[in-house]
Amino acid sequence: MISRSNLNGILGKDSSFAGTINFTGIFRIDGYFQGTIQGGGDKDIVMIGSDAVVEAEILANHVIIAGQMEGSIKAIECLHIQPAASLKGIVYTSNFIVESDGKFQGECISLKDWTPHKKEQFRSVPFSYSYQEYKNFSL
Repeated sequence: MISRSNLNGILGKDSSFAGTINFTGIFRIDGYFQGTIQGGGDKDIVMIGSDAVVEAEILANHVIIAGQMEGSIKAIECLHIQPAASLKGIVYTSNFIVESDGKFQGECISLKDWTPHKKEQFRSVPFSYSYQEYKNFSL
């Protein structure tokens, strides 16, 4: 179970930030964020709270969305869109969960059959890769 005491960082409900956030562990956003969020470990979690509005590129092993998100996500192991949440963008993930009343508009590219080594190497591939470059990605 994730509680506030487990968090390594938080952007509060009445806060806003534009820029880059690098973290390890668990990072939660309850306010407005625009920019890049990058986890540095194999157990990183980004949580987007129900009041959050996020325009970003996100890299983490797990991403949980309860608010509004637009952008690109590399959720290497799992992306979870909760009820009433919305995501517009491109997603790379091994497991994609969209709960009832959750909304997704965009493209999802599965990493499910990739080896752990290939997933780890993919973490460093720029978000600017086109779909064709992604399809040709191999190690």
